[in-house]
Amino acid sequence: NRIASITLDRPPANLFDEDTANDFRQCLDNAEQDTSIGVIYITGKGKLFSGGLDLKSVDPTNPDYVSELQCNTFNPIVNQLYNSRKAVVCAMNGSAAGAGLMFGLASDLTYMKEGTRLAFTFADRGLVPACGATYIIPKLVGEKRALEMILMREKISAEQAVKEGLINGVYQDESEVLERVTRIAELSPEVIVLTKRAMKERNDAELLMRLRIEERIQDQALRLPSFQDGVKK
Repeated sequence: NRIASITLDRPPANLFDEDTANDFRQCLDNAEQDTSIGVIYITGKGKLFSGGLDLKSVDPTNPDYVSELQCNTFNPIVNQLYNSRKAVVCAMNGSAAGAGLMFGLASDLTYMKEGTRLAFTFADRGLVPACGATYIIPKLVGEKRALEMILMREKISAEQAVKEGLINGVYQDESEVLERVTRIAELSPEVIVLTKRAMKERNDAELLMRLRIEERIQDQALRLPSFQDGVKK
């Protein structure tokens, strides 16, 4: 019915190592190339949506690897989500942090299950905001509030996230989101493409520029002792 569904299923926290991230990116590519698809629907299995990067899969003494992973894998995924020609709808079935948080916020429409939280805890791991966080979060809540969320390492409830303008709504049962997804998918893929182009045409270049800045600054953070300490937490 013109819907491509992608489910994160890597228990217990749906963390992304390089292979999982590449699999996710390939799923997005496949949906993007399918002209019959109008909506990409993303959710997760288990109690968490995604905790982001699997820090156990990286060597904190090898910052070049982590930097390349951000540049060549994670940032392209964010760009795919944000600038997709499809309508991207994310139903966060559980709490999210790091890259998982940003994959959700980079989607066109974002819903969170009742009782879940968004964790802005990049700094607790010795990292600066990444995966488009320095572009997407200020765009949603303003620069001052975005900086406060990140420096205070806030954990924001689904209900508060709606009030802040971070997400579209809160759901109790997934069927509530699927009803919206189905309604959007009733539109022709061409109408969705043109509508998104009208709404977001200026944003693609701005996001790419911000991703490049994040990569440069994150590379500096990865070489600090605070990152190695953060990995051990």
